[in-house]
Amino acid sequence: MKWTFPELRTFIASYCLLFQFEDLQCLLLRCPWINEINLSIDTSIILSKYSIISSRSEVRRDVNRNLSSYYMQSGLYGTSGNPVFSNISKLILEGRNDITDMNLLEISMLKSSLCYINIKHCTLLTDDGISTLLLNCRKMHSMVLSYTSFGNHSIQTLCSLDPSDSFSYHKDEHAHVMAFRLQELHLEGCEGISCAAMSQLVSNMNIVKSLCLRETSLADGALCNFVGSSLEYLDISETVVSMVSLAPVIRRNSNLSCLKTAGCRNLLFEQGEVQSTSGNKYGRFLQEITSTCYLEDVEMGWAFCPVRVDDLIPSFSKVRRMTVGLGTTLPENILHALPEICPFLESLVLRFQVISDRVVRNLLESSTNLQVLCLHYCLGNLTSFSFQTMAPALRILRLQWVTPWITNDDLTILTQNCNLVELLLSGCKLLDTSSQEIISSGWPNLACLQLEECGQITLDGVDSILDCKALEEVLLRHTVSMKNSIPMFNRAITTNNPAEEARILPSKIRISS
Repeated sequence: MKWTFPELRTFIASYCLLFQFEDLQCLLLRCPWINEINLSIDTSIILSKYSIISSRSEVRRDVNRNLSSYYMQSGLYGTSGNPVFSNISKLILEGRNDITDMNLLEISMLKSSLCYINIKHCTLLTDDGISTLLLNCRKMHSMVLSYTSFGNHSIQTLCSLDPSDSFSYHKDEHAHVMAFRLQELHLEGCEGISCAAMSQLVSNMNIVKSLCLRETSLADGALCNFVGSSLEYLDISETVVSMVSLAPVIRRNSNLSCLKTAGCRNLLFEQGEVQSTSGNKYGRFLQEITSTCYLEDVEMGWAFCPVRVDDLIPSFSKVRRMTVGLGTTLPENILHALPEICPFLESLVLRFQVISDRVVRNLLESSTNLQVLCLHYCLGNLTSFSFQTMAPALRILRLQWVTPWITNDDLTILTQNCNLVELLLSGCKLLDTSSQEIISSGWPNLACLQLEECGQITLDGVDSILDCKALEEVLLRHTVSMKNSIPMFNRAITTNNPAEEARILPSKIRISS
């Protein structure tokens, strides 16, 4: 690699399960000029009741294991001046369950250059291990730590004084701590953070631009301590914050383009009689976001209750991605007017909404930029008429328990009207084995196919599904005669021809009976 790619700066080995941490060490020694490395693997939810039977990857050649420990034996570890480890600025290890606290200690050799790290879903790591990494790599300003054991100990490290801080004469006392310089911090699902520690962390982040505290202990007491005014991305979904703390944040961050508040039930409470510590009264959720922000990405539920189309114009005129879920029911006039309200809409996800043919057909006809349409558990009198219109921009279609009436004829019409790369169907019990041929011939570029409770679609195996040459992911759940499907995949796995396996077999197969 050193001689083949002399100018290589970014190395990506995503979803390569056989690329171990020792290989990373070898890579750094052989190619010291690389500055970005991505070793992430799939982080989609696979519960413990499922097992990975086989995974295709490139043939792995023998490597010199002595080289992997060379840096330790030669005293290179921890030497910040060593040029071998002075270039890596971005490291992505998302989903790697083989990464341990000891590996984080070894990553500290990148302390002179590392600015960004993503260890989301690295479940073997402990709070102490993450804290040690933060203590050693003080130059980091962007961290994705979601669904790890990040907790109080790590927060103490982020909020402690840095003796080597070059901002020692800064007029703001918070500038002497690492948390002050954070630009991106994602802590989604980090449940080991106490309310007091959360308050301490939030009060020290002044220039953060991207902040995700989804499914954490965040409450009004902590969010009221946030004084930053640089936010562009804020996700506080599934927390107990109310308008008492959120309204000042919205008003102060006029550049906010992404706001996610799904599952925040307390936003629904009437806030007219509630006063903050400063004595100011705050309006309702919809009033605050429409008077301050021009959002591009929204995920909302509770308290998002527009009645008139004018309630969302012009504040939603730049929205490209919208998710509306549990906690609100958008009236039909709002749903029908979405192409007018959001003329640049590219992705729409509706959960537990009441929809109709009129709404869906208008979306497909009028939202010319719509690439993603997801309907999950929606109610209403939806019929095949909804999809009997051209939608040339649509690439991802997910219909989860909303279209039980779909037949092979409906599938054929869909293939003629849109060019999909991802399809999810749930509860379509009228489909049969012929549906496979319709899907594979109608969408040859399909990369992801998920079928759940779809009648007898796998009665005679999955031959036609494998005709989709671009398939990367297949999920078959609760379909008929899985015993015929599994041997078919097994035959593809055991061809003894790696090239043929790579051609036939999707990189990820999930089967649930």
